[in-house]
Amino acid sequence: MENTNNIIDTSENLILIKGDISGIQQFIFNVKSDGAARSLKARSFFVKAISIISARYLFGKFEVAETEREKYTISISGGNFFIIVPNKDKKDEIFDNYKSETVSALSKIGLNVILTHVEFNSKSNYRSKLNELNKLNTVEKYKLFNSSNYEDVFKPFNYNSFDFNKLYLHRIKSFSIGSRTNGNLQITANSICFLNYELLLSDVEPDNESSSLKDKPDTFFPTKIGNVLTFEDIAGKMGNTQKLGILKMDVDNLGSIFQNLSNSQEHKILSEKFRSFFEDKMFDLIKSHYNEHVYSIISGGDDCFFVGGWDAIIDMAFEINKQFTEFWKHDSFFGKENKPTISAGVIIVNSKFPVVRFAEMAEDALLQAKVKYPTKNSISIFNTVIKWHDWEAILDVKVKLESFVPKSAKSLLMNARKAALKKENIEKIELSDFWELAYHLREVNKQGKNKELNDILNTFEKHLNQAIDDPDKDYRYRFFFPIAARMVELETRQ
Repeated sequence: MENTNNIIDTSENLILIKGDISGIQQFIFNVKSDGAARSLKARSFFVKAISIISARYLFGKFEVAETEREKYTISISGGNFFIIVPNKDKKDEIFDNYKSETVSALSKIGLNVILTHVEFNSKSNYRSKLNELNKLNTVEKYKLFNSSNYEDVFKPFNYNSFDFNKLYLHRIKSFSIGSRTNGNLQITANSICFLNYELLLSDVEPDNESSSLKDKPDTFFPTKIGNVLTFEDIAGKMGNTQKLGILKMDVDNLGSIFQNLSNSQEHKILSEKFRSFFEDKMFDLIKSHYNEHVYSIISGGDDCFFVGGWDAIIDMAFEINKQFTEFWKHDSFFGKENKPTISAGVIIVNSKFPVVRFAEMAEDALLQAKVKYPTKNSISIFNTVIKWHDWEAILDVKVKLESFVPKSAKSLLMNARKAALKKENIEKIELSDFWELAYHLREVNKQGKNKELNDILNTFEKHLNQAIDDPDKDYRYRFFFPIAARMVELETRQ
C-alpha cells in the first residue's frame, strides 16, 4: 500500500523548482593527469553537494518544515534537482538572491545553477508544466549574470580556496549540513561551504538514508591491501603496456520519458528508480566484480562515467546493460514495449592520457551510439557502433580466432582486421573482402589448422551475407570480425 504521508497535497498553490547545473563536464575533467583519480571524484561529489545544499537553502527560504522536506523532494542527483515549495509572495526575491549568490560563488570555477520554476496545483497539467519548465531552462541559460553583482563576479579571488584535492572522500560514511555566517565558497578536507551552509563529511555511520554516503559510488575507491589505487595501478595490461578503458553511459530518450509523466508523484517514483540503479546497483556491481579495477567518477541520476582497466571496462559495460535490462524487465512502471534502454561509449587510451581529452572522446563515442540508430540502445566500441545483443556473436568470433592465432601473430591479426574493415568502403561489400581475409590468415595452414580456418572464414562469410541481406542495409555485421580481432590483438600484444 502506498504511503499517503509521502504524497504532496496539490490542492494548494505550489511551485515546482528545477535546478540544472551547467558546465559540469569541463569542471570535473579539467584536471592534471597526475593524481587525477582522487581529484575527479572530489569534483564529481562537489557537483552533487551543490544540489544538496541548494535544496536545503530553498526549503529554508520558503519555510518548509524539516519533517516535510523529504516529501517535497522529487529528486536530487549529481547534475540537477527538482523540489516543490509552497507559493509565497516573496518568491521572486528569494530566486533573485539565490541566483545572485550562486553566480558570484560558482562562476569562479566555471559552474552555474540554472534555476527555473513554474506554479502549479491540482488543476494543472503536470506534463505541460514540465514542458514549460524545460523551455524556461533554455532561456535562463542566456541570462547568466542578470541578477549578479558584477564586482563580485570579476574581482580577484584566492584560487587556493578551491583546491578540490583537499577533499578526501575515502572511508566517508555520512554527511551533515549546518548553517554558517560566512557565505563564501570554500573547500576543506572534510567540508564544503556554500550559500551560508556547511556540508560536513564524517566517517561515522549515518543516522538515516538521506544523509548516508556508505556503500555509494561517490565514496568508493578501488583499493589493494588497504591502499587507494591510481589510474596507473588499475590500467589493464597489454603485454608491456598499460591501457585505461573509459566508459560513459546514459539513459536513452530521458527527456521524453519524463515528459510523459502525469504528476509529481510519478516523477518522484521514477527518479528514485533511476537513482536506485545508478547508485545502489552500481555500487554492488563494482564492489563484487571490479573492486580493484574500476573508478566510478560519476554514477547517479540517470548516467555514469567510469575509468578502469581496458578489459574490465569492456566487460562492465555489457554487464551494466544486462543488469539495466533486468532491472526494468518486470517493473510495472512502463508498459511491456516501452522499457527504458541505455547507450554507451567506450574508448581505450594510455594510462597517462590527458583527462580532459579522454572525457571529450568518451562523450563523442556516446554520441555516436546515440545517433547511429533511431532506437539507440547501442554501444560505440573501437570507434564502431553495434547493438548490445551483437556482443555474443563477436565473442564467438573472438574464441574462434584465439583457437588458432599464435601469440606472435600481431601483424597477421592487424592485416586481417584491416582487410575485414576496409574503412574507405564501409558501405560497399565486394567479393574481394572475403578473399583478402583468407589471404591474411593463410599462415595458419602451416599449423595444420585448416578446420579452424574454414570455421572462421565461414563465420565471416555469414556476417557479410547478413550485412547484404539486412533490409535496412545495416553494415555493422561486417565489423564483428574487426572488433573480435582487435580484442585478440590487444590480449596477445607482446
